[in-house]
Amino acid sequence: MKKNKFNINPAPVTPDDIEAGKNFEAFHNKYQATQRGSLLRRIGLPLAAVAAAAIVIIVLLFKAPDGETKMVAQFIEPPIKGLERTYEEISFVAAEGLKLDMPSGTIISVPANAFVDANGNPYTGPAKLKYREYTDALSIALSGIPMTYDSAGVAYTFESAGMFDMMVESDASTPLALANGAVVSVGMPATSEDNGFNVYELDTTTKNWALRGKDSIAPVAEDIEPEPAPTKIAATPKPKEEPAALNDAKLQRLYNTIQVIGDSINYYKNLSLLKPMRASTEGHHFNLEMKYNAFPELVRNDLVSWEVAAFTKDFEPNFRTTRWDSRVVTRIKGDQYNLQLIKAGVERNFACKPVYQGQHYAVAVKYYDEVSAANQERLAYIEQRKKELQAEYDAYKKELMASNKEAVVKQEKQLENQYNLNTSQNNVYRFVSVSRMGIWNIDRIYEQPEYVKAETEFVDSKGKVLTMHRMILFEQGVQASFEFFKMPTGNTMRFMYNPNSSYTGLGITIEGKVFLIRPSDIKPIKTEGINTIKAKDFFLPKSEQELRDKLDGLA
Repeated sequence: MKKNKFNINPAPVTPDDIEAGKNFEAFHNKYQATQRGSLLRRIGLPLAAVAAAAIVIIVLLFKAPDGETKMVAQFIEPPIKGLERTYEEISFVAAEGLKLDMPSGTIISVPANAFVDANGNPYTGPAKLKYREYTDALSIALSGIPMTYDSAGVAYTFESAGMFDMMVESDASTPLALANGAVVSVGMPATSEDNGFNVYELDTTTKNWALRGKDSIAPVAEDIEPEPAPTKIAATPKPKEEPAALNDAKLQRLYNTIQVIGDSINYYKNLSLLKPMRASTEGHHFNLEMKYNAFPELVRNDLVSWEVAAFTKDFEPNFRTTRWDSRVVTRIKGDQYNLQLIKAGVERNFACKPVYQGQHYAVAVKYYDEVSAANQERLAYIEQRKKELQAEYDAYKKELMASNKEAVVKQEKQLENQYNLNTSQNNVYRFVSVSRMGIWNIDRIYEQPEYVKAETEFVDSKGKVLTMHRMILFEQGVQASFEFFKMPTGNTMRFMYNPNSSYTGLGITIEGKVFLIRPSDIKPIKTEGINTIKAKDFFLPKSEQELRDKLDGLA
């Protein structure tokens, strides 16, 4: 039976629990529903020959020609071995957390006491953060991380604003996991304030991208800790006085903890749960499988139904039992949602609302009261805890300042200068709240142009047909790239391209030999019959930069 697919757009995940013993996530965990099936299907790879950090990447992906058997590569398969990026490794103490400025401009905030070991026990000892990021399509392609988004047999375009891979290990090199409720904030420099992107996590079990919510955008000054998930673009904040100039570990730990608690306070103050609504006896109801926290504003995602009002224009009763290619629920505002139904390329949209039927309504109301009370209790606790820590911080800082006045005055001047600089430049970051270690991506669907199909073989200088593995094309002027694998039979490659554009690219044989594809190779391509491209200048790139330079030289 064909499964329906739906999208979700959840709010940011819960910030880290402040102390053990105050864990109200138990309310959620005891009701956690079985995770639904995969949102994504076919896996592929994007690529682009551009070199600017934090550039927006456009990756165009296409449906395979009708009747064609698709080649399925391994899940994560770098196209050229040895060119995938290595991890940056940073040592820190798990009990103290970490605040990090990467050379690329990315800022990472790891809260204190955020990790557990494989048995779920808190880990507070020496740890190592392993991090690598991909801010242009060339680096993404060389990573071998899949980027295809295919729905109901139709391949969509991904527009990415950046991707990163993060993990944390103990001093024994064993993986650590984030504790329940703990969140790592990652802010990547952005080139625009466009807020239309979603955040995806790569599920290595299902081998699919899973939608985790929205990214958030904020202009920030260097060395200023931002809110992890602001709901709108904010003005550049006035700099906070950090203790770095005092060079004292205790003061730094207190400062970091206060910032993390402040993030949690803002989260709970902005958290708005929807009071459960009883289902109408006359409405049309849809039941969708969802994770327990798919829509955080709803207290029982596992029991909710989506109600389209009776007598809604153009809604037919049989829509409830139709096997749709896609069913998409999106929150508009408040208790207003949109239900999108798609079948055979025909799209229908209807206003809907979340409701609870029968006994589910009483269960949801009870749970709503419990969660609301728990959230208020947690908010009161962490506000009190912040007040206590702030008093301790102020007293200890006053003691240090008395013995180090010169350093404090110098630091204050530096912060003020940095604030003025960033106010004029309006540095913008995209923030992702990471709830699990792994690979995260900031993407959205991009409308692709019309391309045509072609088929080609590759030959060497003596006319011998090469056994190809894959072909990567770079379209000039649109920051786009395409990757194709050899057909299951024969030695030809079918691909899609825009005959009005210019291309460079790479050919990779089954033996791992690499050669350049020039604009003059693609320009004469015909859409009928089998074309022939002569491979020249075989080489084995030793670095990403060498490959980038060669490709740039063809443009």
